[in-house]
Amino acid sequence: MEFADGNTDLPKYSTDTIRFDTVFTTLGSAIRIFKIYNPYDKFLKIQKIELGQSFFRLNVDGLPGNSFENIEIRPKDSLYVFVEVTVNPDMPVSQSPFIILDSLNLLVNNVAQKIYLEAWGQNANYFPAKSNQGQISLLDLQGTTLVLDNTLPNIFYGVVYFDNGKLQIPKGTKIYVYGGITKAKNSANETFFYNDGRIIIGKNASIEVNGTYAEPVIFQGVRLEKSYENIRGQWSGIAIDQESKGNIFEFTLIKNNLVGIYVDSLAECVLKNCIIKNNTYSGIIGSSANIQAENCLFYNQGQESIAMSTGGVGKFEYCTFANYGNDKPAVFLSNNRCEDFPTCFDIRRNDLYSEFSNCIIAGSNEDELDLDSLDGAKFDLKFKNCIFKIKDLLGVKKYPYFISTYTNDCIQILNSDKLFKDISKDDFHLDTLSVANGKALVLPHIMTDLELKARDAVNPDMGCYEYLR
Repeated sequence: MEFADGNTDLPKYSTDTIRFDTVFTTLGSAIRIFKIYNPYDKFLKIQKIELGQSFFRLNVDGLPGNSFENIEIRPKDSLYVFVEVTVNPDMPVSQSPFIILDSLNLLVNNVAQKIYLEAWGQNANYFPAKSNQGQISLLDLQGTTLVLDNTLPNIFYGVVYFDNGKLQIPKGTKIYVYGGITKAKNSANETFFYNDGRIIIGKNASIEVNGTYAEPVIFQGVRLEKSYENIRGQWSGIAIDQESKGNIFEFTLIKNNLVGIYVDSLAECVLKNCIIKNNTYSGIIGSSANIQAENCLFYNQGQESIAMSTGGVGKFEYCTFANYGNDKPAVFLSNNRCEDFPTCFDIRRNDLYSEFSNCIIAGSNEDELDLDSLDGAKFDLKFKNCIFKIKDLLGVKKYPYFISTYTNDCIQILNSDKLFKDISKDDFHLDTLSVANGKALVLPHIMTDLELKARDAVNPDMGCYEYLR
């Protein structure tokens, strides 16, 4: 018996991904079949076939099991592989995730190969449809308001673009976005890659997120295993298209994506009592946008907590920008943008008006605030009763008069200054000896903190958390 045993002598498969597209609303099973082909004039030996997890079961040519060795396929022949999954959608999500992912691992002629397995577990609203994975969907709301269901989790697939209406998200809604690197072709038939899993609010649309402290709204990826809890880049993010108005997020947690929220030119976005964390790039990026935030916490970003480029309007009150563990500043403000990097002959300018009150701008770098201003556009900044880490920013060739020009009753801190309770545990409540205690300016329209604790009526604390005395 002669075998095709070269490392290029590999079998052919009827598919590279097996999907169980049934939505299980009760305990149920489903079976899928695929074939492994031997295209050669010699026998082909599969050294090993095995599964990773227990959700799926195998039957290879009539033999049940989860692991098989030394399976021979005759020349020009094939064998059937049956894959079964049993799902109880009412089990805890740890035992029945929204999306059950696994792989069938094969070893042939010492070459490892995979067949990917995908099934749906928990009861959820799959939006707009599971078939939208890797696709772009335009949802014309036709002047109406779409209210998401908050009784079941909402699983978003692909790039979902809302326009001509309002997307309203009630308290307690859980939104899980299925992302990943997707391959596509442009009009010239050229292949390009992008990160799938994005929610876009169009020019003529808005988003209204009505979370509460007791029942916040959560945006995150679909992987809920403990090991994925703080993994960045699981989905692309939320984008607000240019000129979109009336966008508001209240008591909202946005985590584990590329960019928390991107706000395009002349668009508006208001955030109240929100947490944005674990982003690959920035928590918020604004480009000539109008952004307001109060009682918000930004931390564990790969780059800036907030980056406002090409001008715009920003107003930030009682916010904590905790930018530890990366080499980018917590806050970046600019009235220009290079359009033809790296030559930068074409520079776009736009007026910047930005005001920070009672904010903490901190991190592991010596400078957690970076400014970039050019003549030809206004650069109007105000920092009132803020804490920040700066050093090189005050250099002769940068902004030596920054403190006298742009700040009022602010505190410049060093690494040795006590600030937060426990940075190593991402606990950004104020320490007993925090330099932020009692140093804020009273803002009559904000009398509670991120957790609805009352602000001191005379000497409130800086940042999103009030220290309980």
